[in-house]
Amino acid sequence: MIFEKLTRPLFDPLPLLLGCALIFSGFSAIAETPDYGDLSRRIRQQADSVDRLQEALGRHHIELVEPLYGLARIQLSANRFEEAKASADRALQIVRWTEGLESERQFPYLELIVEIEMALLVRNRGQKVAGIELIERIPGDWRLISVTNGGEKRDAGSLVFDLSLEGNTSAELTYLVNVRL
Repeated sequence: MIFEKLTRPLFDPLPLLLGCALIFSGFSAIAETPDYGDLSRRIRQQADSVDRLQEALGRHHIELVEPLYGLARIQLSANRFEEAKASADRALQIVRWTEGLESERQFPYLELIVEIEMALLVRNRGQKVAGIELIERIPGDWRLISVTNGGEKRDAGSLVFDLSLEGNTSAELTYLVNVRL
């Protein structure tokens, strides 16, 4: 029994190996700045595709639904929440128009929820202790999943961090929210 415990690894190496594979493949789980130029290009391409389909098939054709949903997902990646909502709403309306209000096909558009994870670095470059209130504006109907350093949902559109920083120090604030468009 003691021999078994000593020969087993102290931890499961799978998460570590998976994490290394993701890092080397260029994928990072850490919040990083997206390439908005590339996202804008992809949005234009997808919007052009939707326009061509609309010209060929008509404004309310069911084949527009999937491209509109794809467009909404790309717009979400670019933090274009209002545009994503409009694209998803249009797809939902087409499904309802062609298949009826009780169609199960409308569920993915009704439940279009985006998860946003942010990391903010706050620095006090002065010499004295500073009290800081940082307000993050979050659009739409959202729910706080996790937060660090005392952040709390103050009202329907604000996540507030109240903290005190010593001189010449910094703090990383992170949060994860679900946003329903």
